[in-house]
Amino acid sequence: MKRTIPFIVAALLLCTLCLTFTACNKQEEPREVEFILDARKYSHITPEDVIAEFGEPRETEDWIVTGIDRTEAYPATAYYYDFEGGATLEFNIIDGAVVRLNYFAPAETGKKYEALADVIKSFGLSEKDGTITKDSNAVKSYEMNLDDVKRFAIWEITMETKTFDRVRIDYDTKYFR
Repeated sequence: MKRTIPFIVAALLLCTLCLTFTACNKQEEPREVEFILDARKYSHITPEDVIAEFGEPRETEDWIVTGIDRTEAYPATAYYYDFEGGATLEFNIIDGAVVRLNYFAPAETGKKYEALADVIKSFGLSEKDGTITKDSNAVKSYEMNLDDVKRFAIWEITMETKTFDRVRIDYDTKYFR
């Protein structure tokens, strides 16, 4: 009997160690996130580059942007494109380069998400790339710590249905607040 007690204790200790290592090695698989587009790809590209990738825009709009200091006015052009799944892309071009990109989800349904962190991932970015500057029930925005993306904002968030209606990506903060 004295000999079996150490064996039982050793067996229990070995089983405990095995279970512990098995539990530690089981890490949650990262969730698959639907990729929408690479936000960094369109930073400061020319109108010609936009047309080369997407073709002629379905619509253009000329307007004036009043700079953040309200002392200068910048002529701007928006290029609108139909995008996958009924979405719309809007490229804002100032001084010959894309300075803002808006992604508009389908108006009838919005764009579904599993977790808000997934939205930023679906544009090829990470929450670690920025600092949250606004977090309300309707808007979540980030100041980005990247050379080519300055701001990223998720607009018109509906928590009940887990949908959002728009993402705005600013490549240059000179023109917009």
